[in-house]
Amino acid sequence: MRLELRDFGVHDSLTIATEARVVIAVGPNRVGKTTLRDAVEFALLGTCALRGFSLKKDVARHMIHGAADRAVVTLRVD
Repeated sequence: MRLELRDFGVHDSLTIATEARVVIAVGPNRVGKTTLRDAVEFALLGTCALRGFSLKKDVARHMIHGAADRAVVTLRVD
């Protein structure tokens, strides 16, 4: 699995590449753990159901300030 984020949530640029079947994000509050889950959901479904917003309606809420036109989420599952 490879997840790439750019200007998404709290992440300016982030790449996670792993062959693990399960990935657990651990860290203090407000560092972007939930943003990772949201990014995977956006990539797969185009929505974030647990947060109650959709990609089309409220995507700007999840982008870094002023970066809505640059935000990128890429997910590759091998």
